[in-house]
Amino acid sequence: MKNYLLLAVAAVALAFTACKKDDPGADTPQVVAVTGVSLNKSAVALELGDSDILTAMVTPANATNKAVEWSIADASIATIMDGVVKAVALGETTVTVTTVDGGFTATASITVAESIIKVTGVELDKSALALEVGDSETITATITPANATNKAISWSSANDAIATVQDGVVTAIAVGETIITATTADGAFTASASVAVKAAPIKVDGVELDRTMVALEIGESLKLNATVTPENADDKSVTWSIGNASIATVKDGTVTGIAVGETDVTVTTVDGGFTATIPVKVVTERVPVTSIEWYGDISRKEIRVGDTERYCMIISPENATDMGVVWTSSNPDVATVEHYRTETSGFVHAMLTAVKPGKVTITCTTNDGGFTATTDEITVLATQMVEAIEVEPKVVKVEVNEMITLDVSVYPVNAQNKEYEAISSNPSIATIDSNNVVTGVSLGEAEITFRAKDGSGVETKVPIFVLGAKPTWIKFGDYVPNSSNVYEAYAWHGKQIDIKNDVNMTVEPANADLRWFDWVITYDDNPEALKYEVTKDNVTASVAFSENYSGGYYYIQMLPYLDGNLVGDARVYLRTYPYLFESYGYSDNTTLTPAEGLDGTKNFTFNWGSTLYKDGLNLIIYYYDITSWVDRFKEYQIPATQYTLTSSDESKVKITKLTTGEGYRLERLVWNELVAVKITYKCGDHTQTYTINLIP
Repeated sequence: MKNYLLLAVAAVALAFTACKKDDPGADTPQVVAVTGVSLNKSAVALELGDSDILTAMVTPANATNKAVEWSIADASIATIMDGVVKAVALGETTVTVTTVDGGFTATASITVAESIIKVTGVELDKSALALEVGDSETITATITPANATNKAISWSSANDAIATVQDGVVTAIAVGETIITATTADGAFTASASVAVKAAPIKVDGVELDRTMVALEIGESLKLNATVTPENADDKSVTWSIGNASIATVKDGTVTGIAVGETDVTVTTVDGGFTATIPVKVVTERVPVTSIEWYGDISRKEIRVGDTERYCMIISPENATDMGVVWTSSNPDVATVEHYRTETSGFVHAMLTAVKPGKVTITCTTNDGGFTATTDEITVLATQMVEAIEVEPKVVKVEVNEMITLDVSVYPVNAQNKEYEAISSNPSIATIDSNNVVTGVSLGEAEITFRAKDGSGVETKVPIFVLGAKPTWIKFGDYVPNSSNVYEAYAWHGKQIDIKNDVNMTVEPANADLRWFDWVITYDDNPEALKYEVTKDNVTASVAFSENYSGGYYYIQMLPYLDGNLVGDARVYLRTYPYLFESYGYSDNTTLTPAEGLDGTKNFTFNWGSTLYKDGLNLIIYYYDITSWVDRFKEYQIPATQYTLTSSDESKVKITKLTTGEGYRLERLVWNELVAVKITYKCGDHTQTYTINLIP
């Protein structure tokens, strides 16, 4: 019984050997790498024939290799040598200095004029700046005279940790004071401005009231407390307003009932205009709260970070005057709770939001009577991250302008953020839209990457093949479905088989792209490794075997599928190693006598004949004729390019590779002595050598 295995992927293991260098010793000097370079001038203005010197400053100062190279964009305007710039002709160009270590560069503009108008001074439009951390402001420098030739200016800050400057734009970094200076490239004239940086104000981001409603009798008052966030906000002042002043009034947070009815009270922050509003009810006689109880299911004991949970409390009686409650969390760092609705029927609602892993309880307390209810302990678990993204189909084959929708599933099902992005590695080959529709754009290969957006790093890549003409059918030789279809394509260890030609494969249309087929290749239990490759125009396969494998034949089964249907079947037989044959010449009546197999265990003898025609050696595969299923020997001659034949003594036997055929000619120069030849046979990744004794 032979075992048939499905080959999905051929894995190749590579081994690497690491070599450890000897310790160079403690006295080896440390190399300090260059990190940058700058020039002492950003611009140079020259008259014809004049020169100036540019100085390159390499950082750090203790860099090991401070060598630089100079270049100029237009040598017809000016020349540069070792930093010396010389004016040649009127015009403008640029000098570049480049460090040998690291290739860092710096540039300076060069202007050559008939006459140079020198700079006489510089002024700033601002002498002082007051900034908050993070703010920016621009200072403008004016050079005199206005027609000066070289108007280049360099900017600097006395303390970059306080404020930086670039092209006159000052940016506040930290609280403190510094000086910004503008320096002219021509004449080094300077002008300065002071900069004072103060801390940015802490802005208000919200406001809350300490009650969810106000219930009063006529003439009764209640003080509301507003909490402005953040706690350290600079301006925490608020204003108060009432919806209907004929029902109630408010002053500094104190609400007073005026007449029976309902209205609302609002608090507003001066900074930012954030508001909080609660209802106000004014009655002639209060109906007290008698009890509260949870409404609905509060049995959930676990929740994940980022999740929310709604809670509902019912107040009795349902016509109680004051249905206000206070919701509290035992650990706001773990979970927060906010009131969001009160119903006239006695229902009050709140929403819990899980913040971080831990344990917490939620408590509801009524304004009237101080009745309380508390949940069981709730455990907040860490966020459930995405663990896998699965895509079907796993490999996409489309034609140009064809569209196919991918089925994308994110696991586990309780992952909190199942969003993902889909990116094509080459939109000119294939694109994908927000509905996971892939469109073939042009022939070629691309890859769609599906990447989770929850920060888990989970991603799945789907190969996209935009292929040529789609085949309508494929046939091996005289293939008949559901019957035995055997083909001879004999090969040895490592030899590649051309399936299209060696197995007489035909396909329609003639220009069909073979990559449309899904190839399933099975093999018997003898081969160690099978490799195959499918290209647009052909399919090739090769099998490797153990060096000491002997006996029997074996085969690979080629099974092409098209759109899920098996459309062909080819059983291709192979042989593990060649046999050595003695040849009596190369005429039509050549007789071959088999010698022993090249299994690496023996050397061989070759009995010389008395004729000059008995002088050739071939390597031949020896096998059964399986197409007729009889013990009829056949041979498959291995090309002479696969092996070499060398003489142990060229004075006794001369070897010549034949120009026709696939063998070697042996010419005996000495007839009565024992001599030897050596066969070196390379089969795939194996090389074997055998000695053949030539018997006189």
